[in-house]
Amino acid sequence: MKSKAFAALKYSLTFAIAVGLFWWLYRNQDFNQLWRNISQARWEWIAASIGISMLSHWSRGIRWAIMLRPLGYKAGTMPSLIAVMIGYLANLVVPRMGEVTRCAALQRMKGIPFQVAFGAVITERIFDMLLLAIFTLLSLWIEFDRIGEFLTKIFTTQGSPNSISDRSLLLVAVVLIMVGVVAGLYFTRSYWKQLLWTQRIVGFLKGLKDGMLSVLKLSPAQRFAFFLHTAFMWTCYYLTSYVLFFAMPATENLDWHCALAILMMSGISVVAPVQGGIGVYHLLITATLAAYGISQVAAQEFAFIAHSTQVVMFIGFGLIALALSNFFKPFGESVKMAQR
Repeated sequence: MKSKAFAALKYSLTFAIAVGLFWWLYRNQDFNQLWRNISQARWEWIAASIGISMLSHWSRGIRWAIMLRPLGYKAGTMPSLIAVMIGYLANLVVPRMGEVTRCAALQRMKGIPFQVAFGAVITERIFDMLLLAIFTLLSLWIEFDRIGEFLTKIFTTQGSPNSISDRSLLLVAVVLIMVGVVAGLYFTRSYWKQLLWTQRIVGFLKGLKDGMLSVLKLSPAQRFAFFLHTAFMWTCYYLTSYVLFFAMPATENLDWHCALAILMMSGISVVAPVQGGIGVYHLLITATLAAYGISQVAAQEFAFIAHSTQVVMFIGFGLIALALSNFFKPFGESVKMAQR
């Protein structure tokens, strides 16, 4: 009972934080004007953004099914997609519950053991986090001048950053810091190995390594399909935001650089432990667009449209997926493919 009460308190607190962030950001917004502006948005571009987003989820379902094949299980594209959409629906209620829920849904539909499906999910999440880190570094590198000017305004009133020399200095500083940290950890490794929390970190990192290496179990054709769907999925993530720029006159002239920054911020908001990224997404996207010269009101409107359309999509398609899941019956051991 105590654990259930603690979990309920924790999720209520995260939801309160999300609502608080949302209220703080939109506290001065005229919601009547907001609805009028949204009603004047170009809905064909919003529909295109939703369609591209659904393609990414379809690709995620296929990629998940591909990873289960070498383990001896045939999930199927439709059951995998249904489970993925149910997972997204669960994330709107309880943060980080989507991965667990979609594995449970696939087990109920196809009889695939939960731990097998969850192991594949962990592996694909590792690759997604790696790509998010790459896109984040790429965005910071491309937009170094903009970020540098912003930091210069904060810390000094003189000069402006020199992009080439400052990038070189930044890289050298990062490398030196990393070398120093690694060297320090190496020479004090006997001390750190005795600490419980470091043992847990080492175990976690070992799990990440095992997850990465599990892709090697795929056949060459399956491995190609895995990376192809990964690339396609992240391209869809990028295009989901880029296409949405054309839905509003205030954002229709934004370039691909800004879309890359939006992708980075969207990924960070998804990682945040709040239901559906509420509040965090709006705050990060609004701040990003403001850095590109978009007015505060227009930036808030774009963030509201982008997030709301995704939430409506997750609720709509999630409920449909939940209903469709009842038509699938597990076949027990019959789903186990013959080992060749």
